[in-house]
Amino acid sequence: MHGKHRCLQDIVSIDFFRAGNANRPGYGFFTNDCSPVQPLFRRHGFRIAQRNEGKILRQDDCRRYYRTRQSPSARLVDAGLKYAATRVLKPLYTTLFSKRSPHYHSTLFMRNNCIFYLCGKISHFMKKIDPGTIPTFDFHQFILGSVAPRPIAFVSTLDENGNPNLAPYSFFNAFSSNPPVLIFSSNRRVQDNTTKDTLHNIEATRQCVINVVTYSMVRKMAVASVEFPPQVNEFEKAGFTPIPSDLVRPPRVKESPVHFECEVFDIRPLGEHGGAGNLVFCRVLRMHIDPQIIDHRGRIDPHRIDLMGRMGRSYYVRCSGEAIYTVVQPVTQLVIGYDALPDSVKTSDVLTANDIGLLAGLTAWPDTSRISRARQRTDVQRILQSDQSTESRKRALHQIAHTLLQMSQRELAAAVLTIADTLEEP
Repeated sequence: MHGKHRCLQDIVSIDFFRAGNANRPGYGFFTNDCSPVQPLFRRHGFRIAQRNEGKILRQDDCRRYYRTRQSPSARLVDAGLKYAATRVLKPLYTTLFSKRSPHYHSTLFMRNNCIFYLCGKISHFMKKIDPGTIPTFDFHQFILGSVAPRPIAFVSTLDENGNPNLAPYSFFNAFSSNPPVLIFSSNRRVQDNTTKDTLHNIEATRQCVINVVTYSMVRKMAVASVEFPPQVNEFEKAGFTPIPSDLVRPPRVKESPVHFECEVFDIRPLGEHGGAGNLVFCRVLRMHIDPQIIDHRGRIDPHRIDLMGRMGRSYYVRCSGEAIYTVVQPVTQLVIGYDALPDSVKTSDVLTANDIGLLAGLTAWPDTSRISRARQRTDVQRILQSDQSTESRKRALHQIAHTLLQMSQRELAAAVLTIADTLEEP
């Protein structure tokens, strides 16, 4: 096939964006300097849009928005660049080759016996939501689905007449160890802007017990979350056993392996409308721990305590078993960081982002002695003695490094990657 080659990435910086929908997928790209390639784009089925060309482009608060003409129903996205080129409904070229990765998209296409190569970085545009532009309930769910998983405070209180109340709260965390302070939020109900019994009781007595929630009790905890009338005892309704506290009046939950007896020293309202939080500041007076959840080192074993975490909507997570992931990174020693990694590591199509993070956490890159030991490995020697191309051998060494990183052998993996950088053509 006769024709000329034009590489657009040599002419202009190109930034792709995803567009279209499931039925009519498409893509386009943005650029700040379109003049060198504008005739080329138009000849090959692309439309060029400039700032005030309203059919494809409109301006709002100095932001430029574009929509692909291939799918008029596609949502507008914020480009942040001056020009937009979008493919028209009927492609005027033949695609010879197309390759996508999470970050790049390259296409080889033909038009009028001319071959063109298009390559650029794919931009992942985010959904933008400003508070107040959507219903509070919907924004609430976006927050819950994003800030997750959250620990659950199973809070027991008494009203001024000594009637018990038990309710779970997932807007909760520990905020200080000395003094020990836990904070949870009792939000106003979105539906009718009313407050909950827990908040009323704490305002009256300034005491509570925070109990943790485990897998073995989560379904009963869900029963206690029902909006029962104030006079109803959730201990009885949900089937929990109240046991006396030592320093405060509200009872503890026997089925929970950890209890915090607390004195409430502050309550801070965050608003007056439905969904507004009321932060309850709890100073821990005494902590109770079931000895069965403590390991041989005197620490709480996450598998034994088997905690539950709250996510968005009706989703929960069980914090034990395969869900537990260990991330060991000393924080008192300086590390080399991502910026000091070789470019071949940062741009590897074999190593994952977590692999690269492990390498960035090294305190030093391997020295010559460690690299020499790595070179003696049987699997490394087999690749070094192979008659494959240099690129294939480098990729194979990166695969070995990836496997080593999965086994947390960071220094050895870094040594193998260094060997890959020194390969020459066979």
